[in-house]
Amino acid sequence: MKLAVKKQKQRYEYIFHQNTPEELDTNPDELSVEYEELKRLWSENCGRYTTNPNHQFHISRGMIRDDRVFLICEITDNWKFDNPPKFYVIREIHKQGNHKFVDMVELYLCPNCEVYCRSQNSIVLPYKLWKKLNYLYQIPSQK
Repeated sequence: MKLAVKKQKQRYEYIFHQNTPEELDTNPDELSVEYEELKRLWSENCGRYTTNPNHQFHISRGMIRDDRVFLICEITDNWKFDNPPKFYVIREIHKQGNHKFVDMVELYLCPNCEVYCRSQNSIVLPYKLWKKLNYLYQIPSQK
């Protein structure tokens, strides 16, 4: 007599991207008519967009010159089919006074404006501290 064994699916699926996925490649042409129409729709439908100018995530915002994206990881929860995947991005940025930082951010798909947005789980480290941590723990990164 054989018993049927149901193979349990892994809960999380991890995809490490070499290039920026289309979902995150939202670098709009700010002079276009389509972008102005989108901004109007977002301001009508998404309360967070109107109150926070940094609500939507633009991967190139804050990046200059030779700044790199260290890691883009897409995480899909296979047990919750109605949830879109989350993205985790680690990248170099520059802030006021040309100070270099490493930005680690979790992104979720905003149900109101339908764009990947920055969650409250983000960390900004000074680059010198990142280099020390990277040296101690050999943190993997994409080149």
